[in-house]
Amino acid sequence: MKQAFYILMALHFATINLNAQGGGSGGTQLSGDVAINIREGGAGKTFIRNRIPVDEYIDYQPYLFNNSRYGEVKLLDGTLKTGMYIYNLDTESLENTETDELIQWNIVESFHFPKTDNEEAIQFSNMKLIWPEGEYGGFLQDVKSSPFVKVKHYLEYFPPNWNPSTQMGSKDARVEAQSQAYLKVNKQWIEIPDTKNKFFEMFGSLSEDLRTYARKNRLKVRNIEDVGKMVMWVAKNGK
Repeated sequence: MKQAFYILMALHFATINLNAQGGGSGGTQLSGDVAINIREGGAGKTFIRNRIPVDEYIDYQPYLFNNSRYGEVKLLDGTLKTGMYIYNLDTESLENTETDELIQWNIVESFHFPKTDNEEAIQFSNMKLIWPEGEYGGFLQDVKSSPFVKVKHYLEYFPPNWNPSTQMGSKDARVEAQSQAYLKVNKQWIEIPDTKNKFFEMFGSLSEDLRTYARKNRLKVRNIEDVGKMVMWVAKNGK
């Protein structure tokens, strides 16, 4: 119950702060010092989230999307690059499929894939600009409906789990792309539960009112933009 109270208070005051500053779509204002630190890679102290064993060969897809698409990449020095890019989760880099150019995460401020006939627009920001204290480097997906919500995509290793008695499971290890949504509370980013009940329970005394708001507006916990809308409702109505 205490955590729910702190979440409500933190979101409430953060919203006041955003309004006072004129609002924004998320991210952090860059300074020259910050950019230099990121470009240096944190003196070797920053890691990419990767739990794949180095001594085991596994055939897997390292990309978030199956195909490259037109993207706009903004570097920390202000340079804007455009081209056909694909996001490599294994190396946290962008690969230009037309020129073989490789852009590492630690020189990128953000990148954006515009909307197409078949795909929604999606934007990512440098994780270290949003979460400087975090252990990992790479990118976080921005959520248009709330600056307090981000998504981390990463590769996860799953060992063989074959059960001979039930004849169920997999005999082979596998690597798959996974996603984790995060909520900013004060200066920390906490994991957002992926089940409906646990999500609403995060908000304590406002949980039932939030459920009513979600039902009325047909918002779903499994839709990250809907999660952002619910978080902003809590930020506005929390006391």
